[in-house]
Amino acid sequence: MNNFDPENFLVLVVDDISQNLQVVGAMLDEEGYNTTFATNGLQALDRAAAARPDLILLDFMMPEMDGLQVCDRLRADPKTRSTPVIFLTASNELQHITQAFAVGAVDYVTKPFESQELLARVRTHLELKHARDTLSITLEDLKATQIKLVQQEKLSGLGKMAAGIAHEINNANNFIYGNLHCLNQYINAFGKAFETLPEEIKIELNEEYELDFLCEDSPKVIASMERGSERIHSIVNNLKRFARLGEAEVKLLDINETLDRALELLEPRGKIGIRIDRQYGDLPPLQCSPALMEQALFNLLENAFDAVEATRKPGKISVRTWKEADEAICISIRDSGIGIPPEVRSRIFDPFFTNKPVGQGTGLGLAVCYQAIVSDLSGELGCSCPEDGGTEFIVRLPKQLKTLS
Repeated sequence: MNNFDPENFLVLVVDDISQNLQVVGAMLDEEGYNTTFATNGLQALDRAAAARPDLILLDFMMPEMDGLQVCDRLRADPKTRSTPVIFLTASNELQHITQAFAVGAVDYVTKPFESQELLARVRTHLELKHARDTLSITLEDLKATQIKLVQQEKLSGLGKMAAGIAHEINNANNFIYGNLHCLNQYINAFGKAFETLPEEIKIELNEEYELDFLCEDSPKVIASMERGSERIHSIVNNLKRFARLGEAEVKLLDINETLDRALELLEPRGKIGIRIDRQYGDLPPLQCSPALMEQALFNLLENAFDAVEATRKPGKISVRTWKEADEAICISIRDSGIGIPPEVRSRIFDPFFTNKPVGQGTGLGLAVCYQAIVSDLSGELGCSCPEDGGTEFIVRLPKQLKTLS
């Protein structure tokens, strides 16, 4: 270990003979280590739990509680389980050495020992412990980073959905606004027409303002307004459903409806020339976590849209569902995109892996799908690239999904 500084480490020395404690303590102090001492097993356990030493030098033979018992107790305590223990023993018997390693010791030094040998072993195991601790911290940091990136991917997906939804809501509102303007004109025309009560004037006004046409066309305008309102209502409902990313409650889910909702959210991207082909089978309701399944299917469909857009020309996305003989539900999402090179195909579900340009993806979209479908729901997720081009993802969900705890 580079820049090893003994002052950063605390060593607990346990021996029932005071002279031995003084000798070992002097060696460690001269080298620069911090030290603390115990003269029996119970005291050693208390000191280890309170001081949390980086290393323990433990005498093998002690009255009342020997070193083997102390070491066994240390390993049973979560606070001291990972603390390395080196036995100091006058015994060379193989049985004693085997027992020492069996209870969790990392090394032993036989008495009488050379100071350089003892110090070398102390340093070696302190370096190893420091390396393990550093690696553990690094792994925890990586896990935290992965969780953060997953959340960012979810937020990114929500952001894309929100953009598409905002566009659709704006279109619907513009549509309604335009028809309201027409309706206002029609109402004004009707008002003017009915200002004159005499029949001959009504006829004249009808000819002038085309009241017959207004009466015929007004319901159509109102109907178009209703369609716009229904569109807004549908989009808002879809937003509510897809925003429930943290929901783990198990419910019955209609897979075909879920795919339709996801496609509806992605519909604005289809206007660039992406044709959607739906071939839905008769599927039973699936008992699962709606949030997990909806997010996974949305990610797969979004990936298909990305693949087609990468070709910079019109394309097609085919979505099929069917039920197999064993009641398993299958979903196929196939695109006419650029496909996936064979050399990276085995890595597409790995977290952080992406073959998109820098800044266009974190490499977690398909990893999230795999986690949700395979790990969380006990399903299967496969990928293939047909000879005629594009990519096909197939999801297979067994009749009995794993229940999330």
